[in-house]
Amino acid sequence: MNWNDVVKSSEGYWKPAESPWKFCGLCCLGDQPVYKPAEPDPQKRSIYEKEKKITHYWSKEDDRKLIKLAEKYNCDWDTIAERFTDKTAAQLARRWKNKLDPNTKQSPWTEEEDIVLKTLVLEFGYEWENIAKYMQGRAPSSIKKRFFNSILPILNQRDLVVLKERLTPKADSLRQSMDIDSNDPQEQNKEEYLQYLHKRVEELQMVMQGTLEQIEKLESELTDSQSLLS
Repeated sequence: MNWNDVVKSSEGYWKPAESPWKFCGLCCLGDQPVYKPAEPDPQKRSIYEKEKKITHYWSKEDDRKLIKLAEKYNCDWDTIAERFTDKTAAQLARRWKNKLDPNTKQSPWTEEEDIVLKTLVLEFGYEWENIAKYMQGRAPSSIKKRFFNSILPILNQRDLVVLKERLTPKADSLRQSMDIDSNDPQEQNKEEYLQYLHKRVEELQMVMQGTLEQIEKLESELTDSQSLLS
């Protein structure tokens, strides 16, 4: 059997930190030239990432490693993900943005920031990523947590009505307007409805992201507690 051919047939499958020798052994290849597998294409990387044993717990060593690699590879999350055996590129990007980015504020919120946050939420709804663009140094997860914990409970009735209008677009009227017997207006209304659907999907994705972050926090607290008991 020609082991060099076996290695070549597995092109793109190897983790960057591994060597083909680990699979077939140096003794099998003898003096044959070393084959260096090519970088995996996006499709193969996706398959490899699915095979990872994904965890949501972040150790101090994980954080130190991420900080070092983010600086080295200029926040190229796909490349950095290849250096982790249990984290996806999306997880790494989220951890950096919400916890480790040195440009992210960790200081207590000011009264002025609360006023700005309230105004932005009443304007944009729960578009945390968009709101973060107007609040320099505050991560989307921090903004979301601040609003639900400190601002939403003290909103007056008028503000709650405005917020409800922002979060509940008049989808029924958009659906009805799609049946108008005209060309350009009808196409425009269809486009508006599609935009509404995309917006709702993004809002649901943000809720899912917040849930994952809560899971990560609970796992971290659980691990810390176990360390203290051991």
